[in-house]
Amino acid sequence: YPGAYVFYDRALLAESLGLDSDFFNVVYSNTALDTDEYLKVLNTDDIIEQVALMNDLMQAMMYVIIGGAFLIGVIVIYLLSVLSVEEQFYSISLLKVVGYENQEIHRMMLGGYLKLNVLIFIFSIPISILSTIVLKQVFIEIYGYMMPLKLLWWHILLTLALFVLTYLLGNMKAKDKVNTIALQEALKVYQI
Repeated sequence: YPGAYVFYDRALLAESLGLDSDFFNVVYSNTALDTDEYLKVLNTDDIIEQVALMNDLMQAMMYVIIGGAFLIGVIVIYLLSVLSVEEQFYSISLLKVVGYENQEIHRMMLGGYLKLNVLIFIFSIPISILSTIVLKQVFIEIYGYMMPLKLLWWHILLTLALFVLTYLLGNMKAKDKVNTIALQEALKVYQI
């Protein structure tokens, strides 16, 4: 909602300012007004069109920011699950030499990450809510523009579902890597 306007009853405004009851500071008209008679003439169709364009631009910016943040989150979750297997390559092969089955290795190496990701996500919810409040204030103070930002529960649930799905896909890739690690790798490293 752009602009610094207050809509107030004309009689109450005149009374509170100590002016005549026929006082006015704005004239609304269904027909075009003469610009010589008034200090400023605004066409509401132009204003509505400008606000619509500004809203479209702001929406596009928000989608880019949300998409970028989601992409970064997906990359982090994917790398966390896949690179943990790469990092533990020789430990996994040693566990296979000792006699652990792939399912046991999956639980040990990858099992705790889902809980960790969900916990981090839960901690990020208050930060997201606070960010929307601060962003509203910034738009009001700097641009004089009230943007109705909302973080609804279904947004949170949808994002959680997408992150869990991303984690599960990364986890499946990591499990495939665990399954391909041969126990002979540990024997080569430790020269047994």
